Parts: sequence; C-alpha cells; structure tokens
Amino acid sequence: MNLASTYLIKGGWSAHGDVDVSGDTNSAIANTCLAVLTGEKKIISNAPRTNIFLSFLKNLELLGVEINWISITQISVDVDWNTFDPDFVHLLPDLSPTFCEIFINLVLAKKYSVKVPLKFRTHLPRYKRLGCNVEFSDDNYFLIQAPIQNNGVLPKYHIHSFQKDFYALLNYSILKYIYPKIHIDFDNKPNPLRIFNDQEYMQKDKYTVTANVSEVNFYAMLAVLTDGELNIKGVDLQLSLGFLMDLDEIGATYEVKSNVLKIWQDLKILKTKYNYISSNPDELGYLLLFHTLYGEKKVSITCRDSFDIRDLIKTLNIMGCYISYEHAENKILQLTVKPSVLVTFKLPIPNGRWGGVVLAAAISYIGNSIVTDIEKISDYIPFLEETLENLDLKLIPRAS
Repeated sequence: MNLASTYLIKGGWSAHGDVDVSGDTNSAIANTCLAVLTGEKKIISNAPRTNIFLSFLKNLELLGVEINWISITQISVDVDWNTFDPDFVHLLPDLSPTFCEIFINLVLAKKYSVKVPLKFRTHLPRYKRLGCNVEFSDDNYFLIQAPIQNNGVLPKYHIHSFQKDFYALLNYSILKYIYPKIHIDFDNKPNPLRIFNDQEYMQKDKYTVTANVSEVNFYAMLAVLTDGELNIKGVDLQLSLGFLMDLDEIGATYEVKSNVLKIWQDLKILKTKYNYISSNPDELGYLLLFHTLYGEKKVSITCRDSFDIRDLIKTLNIMGCYISYEHAENKILQLTVKPSVLVTFKLPIPNGRWGGVVLAAAISYIGNSIVTDIEKISDYIPFLEETLENLDLKLIPRAS
C-alpha cells in the first residue's frame, strides 16, 4: 500500500471495533526461505504485503522462484532446482547486501556454486572459513563453490552481540544445510528461527507466518490510550504475553479467546515505580505516553540504556511529555515521568522501529497534529490507513 507522506491527524478519538493483525515480515521471509530450500511447492499463509517482503519476493522471482498470490494474505512458493541458474547475483544490480547474503546461502545450501560481483567481497572471509572454494575471475566477479565433502573438524561459530539481529540468525540457520552437523554458538536463546530445526513443520504443505507483534502492541495501546475497546484478531499469545503483562501493570484489562485479544482501559492498578528491564523502544514509549496522559503523580521507571531509547525520550519531550533520566550502573537508565499535556506538533516519523509511538501520541490526545514521513511505518504496520478508517479515524492527506 502506498501511503501519502504527510497527514493531518485530529485527536480526541476513541478506538472501538475489530482489527485483523498482519503477518510479521521477518517470519514471512524465514518461511519463504524454508519453502525454497525444500524444493517443493508450499503455501504460506498470513503473508504480509509490506515493502520489504514484496521486494524480497520480487528478487526471488528473478532467481527463477515461482511466486503466486492466492489471496490477499496467502502465497504459493515453487522452485525447480533442476532448471535453476545459479549465476544470478550479477543479474540483480540493485540487490541489497542483506538479501545478497541470504540468496548466496540458499544456493550454496543446494550445493551449487554462485557468481558474485566484487562489491560483495566482504562476504568472502566467512565462506573461506566454511571451507568453500573461492575463485576470482577476470570479469570482476568471484565464484563461490560449496564444499563437496565435509570431512574433519566442523567449524564452530559464535554470534557476537551485534549479530543477534534476525538476518544473522536466518543466515546461520540456512548454513546448517551446508553443514548439517555444524555447531553454532548462539548468545541469545531461543533461536527465533526454530522452524528450521522443526522437521515436522518443514514437511507440511502449508506454512503459517507468525503475527506482527509490533502491530498488536500498537493497536492494543490505541485502545488503552484513547479509553476505547478493540478486538484484535490473529494474536499469538506466546509472542505477545510479555507486553500484555506490562499492560497489566498500568491498569489495562484484556481477555484472550482463541487468537482474539479484547482489550480496554481500567485505571485501578496504577503504580509509581516500575522495573522495565528491556531495550524495546516502542513498548517503553507506549508506557511513557500512558503515564504522561493518565498519571496523577510522577512515576519512576528503570530500563536499559540505548541510543534508540534516549532518542525516543527526546522526541516524546518535543511532543509535550516531561521525561528526565539519569544513568545508573550496568547501562541502566532511571527515568522520571511527570504527568503532562501533549501539545500540537509537526513531526516526522523517525523510523519504523518506534514510529508507531509518535502516531499513537498524535491520535490519543485532544488536538490536531501534522505527522510527516508516515510511510516509514508501512513495514511496521501494514494496511494502517485502511484499518484506522474502519475504526472511524480519518488520516487527512496534506501537502508535504
């Protein structure tokens, strides 16, 4: 969906109605990679129409993978490795480094060689350590060939803290197809790509993308911040339980039946001190907004320090929040939140990671705001405009 860049948002609205949660982009990419590796036709349900995922599918099609949209949320994935051309990367001049590594690993996992432009040469040391044969050619490409045999000591990999992101985990999971017995030392357990180790799941004809947890959090907080009531459909309670427990702390009430979350506000349980040891900026931002709008006295919150969180606090203060912090030991922040009144503002969405916090602030107080760069949320909350209109909130397009 193509959103306008700038919107006028009229606040003072209360969220009531039903919301269908989209699939998570990362989960969709992981399931698609698994389908390609099996070499069999698979159906993937709850697939999101986000820009990142659509771009990923477009690149896969250029590799020879057949992608068909069966419905608005369901795709079929099919590839014939017998007719697959492994010299593909040089045909994709705009391929991102992130996708390039995924595609290289997919091909090597099937024991093919792959021809790669020199601009991706930073990947070379890893493949040499894996025992791959790397040859340079005279046409400014290098050829990576998967090991024919895997004798001797198996490589051991340690993923450092900066490699704990989704794409690092995805790539190392795919590498297991090159070395079935490879030992990978993950710092962060459990591995979110556990589907690669689930033989029963791999053999199914249909894969299901997990719910977009960030989207669940956004709509749940809209109900709480606007004193509304929403039925959020498609919730994975196992993935959302931590945030729901945080909502317990601030006085939200929810019921879960099957995969539907019914949530509304109840201000009976407010506290003045919270220990929120997390580095998730969007979840923390929603809690800070709640205490700004509904608190009766200042509140102390302990959280992990990070650049994102300090930048989030700066943005919230521009909107009228009153949040201060002090550094404690072990990279911990001690936050103080005072009740305040938000102000009319014009702000860009900073990034998709916690852009929903800015949007929630604009929606949840009585006043008009102008929010720019709202398209950055398209991979964070798909179908945003349609869903809010179905809930009777109008995002009014404005000239940038």
